[in-house]
Amino acid sequence: MTYEVEIKLPLPDDTNIISKLEKLGFQLEGKKHQIDDYYNSPKVNFAQSDEALRLRHDIISSKTFITYKGPKLKGDAKIRVEEETEISNANTMGKILEHLGFPKVDTVEKERTILVKENFTISLDRVKYLGDFIELEAITDEESKINESINSLKLIISALDLDITTQIKTSYLELLLER
Repeated sequence: MTYEVEIKLPLPDDTNIISKLEKLGFQLEGKKHQIDDYYNSPKVNFAQSDEALRLRHDIISSKTFITYKGPKLKGDAKIRVEEETEISNANTMGKILEHLGFPKVDTVEKERTILVKENFTISLDRVKYLGDFIELEAITDEESKINESINSLKLIISALDLDITTQIKTSYLELLLER
């Protein structure tokens, strides 16, 4: 099982964040323009079960992934099981889901700059209709390493002079639907 450990914060305008991350040893991996289509289950309301089914299409790389995210686990970060695989065609997969009774809920569109170091990924996101955010993420296959991952992410946040108390545990989809 794969666990995604994520801390998301609003990104202040004047942070000079990329140069701070590079000083911490992070390397620029690239930019993405992602369109995320979210679907609901015909049997379980994902808003109530706190699950997600997403088709992510990156315009720049032309790659598409289907992702299942399990309910959030309790903790100092957003922690959930995540299973993802690449598919060849977003439109066809979307039609298949809809034929199977999975209605499309909404679309989240964002410009993403990604920096990486070891098992950490930092995403600087400009989300259409929502604004700018930073997502710090660690992936682990071991539940016993979740707390270690959270502590490492908190150290990075501190080194970036960001305020952990502004953490947002809701997804971009949830923020968009609340708007």
